[in-house]
Amino acid sequence: MSGHDSLIIVASAISTLNTPVLEKTLGKPSNWLQRDLIAGASVAVIAIPQAIAYALIAQVPAEYGVYSLVIHGLLGVLLSHNPLMAIGPTNTQSLLVASVAMHVLGGEVGDDPATRGAAFLQIAITLSFLKGIIQVGLSALRLGILSRYFSRSVVLGFTAGAGTLIALGQLPAFLGLDSPGDYGRLPAAVVIISHVVNNVASISLPALMISLMTVAIVVGCRLRNPLLPGALFALLITAGTCHLLGWSGNLIVCVDCAQARLPSFAMPDLRAERIEVLLGGAFALSVLGMVETYSISRSVTIDPTRTVRPDREILAQGVIHIAGSFVGCFPGSGSFARSGMNVYAGAVTRYAGLICCLLVAVTFLVAAPLIAYLPLPTLAGQIMVIAYALSNWKGIRQTVRTNRVDGAVTLLTFLATLLLPLHYAIFAGVLVNLGIYLRSVSRLNILELVRTDGDGFTERVLESPADLPARDTLVIQLQGDLFFGMEDELSSYLERIILLNSKVVVIRLKATRSIDTTVMSRLAEFVGRIQARGGHVLCCGIGLPLKVKLERYGLIEMLGTENVFESAATVFESSQAALGRADMLGSSQDGNHEPTT
Repeated sequence: MSGHDSLIIVASAISTLNTPVLEKTLGKPSNWLQRDLIAGASVAVIAIPQAIAYALIAQVPAEYGVYSLVIHGLLGVLLSHNPLMAIGPTNTQSLLVASVAMHVLGGEVGDDPATRGAAFLQIAITLSFLKGIIQVGLSALRLGILSRYFSRSVVLGFTAGAGTLIALGQLPAFLGLDSPGDYGRLPAAVVIISHVVNNVASISLPALMISLMTVAIVVGCRLRNPLLPGALFALLITAGTCHLLGWSGNLIVCVDCAQARLPSFAMPDLRAERIEVLLGGAFALSVLGMVETYSISRSVTIDPTRTVRPDREILAQGVIHIAGSFVGCFPGSGSFARSGMNVYAGAVTRYAGLICCLLVAVTFLVAAPLIAYLPLPTLAGQIMVIAYALSNWKGIRQTVRTNRVDGAVTLLTFLATLLLPLHYAIFAGVLVNLGIYLRSVSRLNILELVRTDGDGFTERVLESPADLPARDTLVIQLQGDLFFGMEDELSSYLERIILLNSKVVVIRLKATRSIDTTVMSRLAEFVGRIQARGGHVLCCGIGLPLKVKLERYGLIEMLGTENVFESAATVFESSQAALGRADMLGSSQDGNHEPTT
């Protein structure tokens, strides 16, 4: 059975479903179909202008934005794990597609819109195929979980930079100026600003008026009621104004859109030399899509207890992009705007997405000729509003005020997004995230446990090896993941303990989650040196998985089983047992052993 046949069966089944039975068995409200119809129609109203706008951002023919929206959306209804997530073109993905295409094509294409659009479309289709292959691979390797390790600082910086680039990219159309064309080796932001400054005298007042009217209508509708189709109102009012005043195609350029037709078969450019130059951009698209999908899956849901399954969602996105690349779709992802509208409008099931896609498809097939009357300044104004909403300037200000390191990371990522090719900026963000993560996990978390008058202990955080006191019996606790990255810091503490000449050292590993061979090797060396001068090392609070690792490495045998105390059910029970053993060992070495403080 084909996917098309499946969709027909699903659509026809809507009218035959027994609503009370569904409410009883699946927990859906009795008016779920009505709510899904309203939600689907609400999203469809904003989806068509968005699809055309995102196609213009990607610099592909306008109709391919609608094709991508409908096909990705229908496949998402069938495959996505999150039933309320709207999949299709997004602002950041479209901008990244254009950035990669410009970087790869360079001066290969001229200023002819048809030639340029066809060349960009071929690159976009190939990027979609490669992105799908990479996402399927990431899912197979269970790497979807990596999406949660992108810090908010990097995401804030990147989205603000992307929003700024999107706004700058639309500035010439907003002002009625020609596009600057080839950017050469200079950053796009520099070229566009320079172009606008040099052509201030050529700014079209009619175009500026239409752009500002669009912004006012869209923002006004959002402030009045988020469900109002401000984008659609703006299109109708501004297009009507231009037509009545005779500006369309004369003083104001309109959208170039082909006649309504079904998408045709397309073939990605799978030449080895083309794949080689596009692979980096496809990987950047995959990483960005992975982060967007994970974030939406967490925030867009009607069931807070629903488990987010990033690998399942990335697999679905990969299959969607591979299939979509053969029918002219350019890369997309989960959409924050459309998904949020879906939930806000009251969607209950994935049928809301199906209804939206079918409405968009029918509307486009019927009304496509009208798209040729849409003024470019209108779409530029709408994209400006989208770009502003993308940039969380309040969050950036809070981050910069709250934490210097996070603020610096945000600003660095923002500047990289503006000044570097966008796919390089993604990799810069990945490296910054990796640096932040390694910085946080590479700090050794070590405490000294001091016995109290009762059976408990007080904890004393050790900021540096100099904080270690001189005690006959020293109790330290190592916490977290002990791996090779903290070997140097751990060695400093262990060297300090050796210099203090403690008779018995008790190492508590109750809060240790994992330990690697580098750290075990360093501990083995430490134990050998303590034992060589007649001292003793004891380990307590050891869980079974950790004990198995220590046994396999040979540390248990080196310590002696009598000096190893497994974790017990009672708090500090194994620590008290270890201290009893330490007191006995200390007394056997020195009859005048001073009690542990």
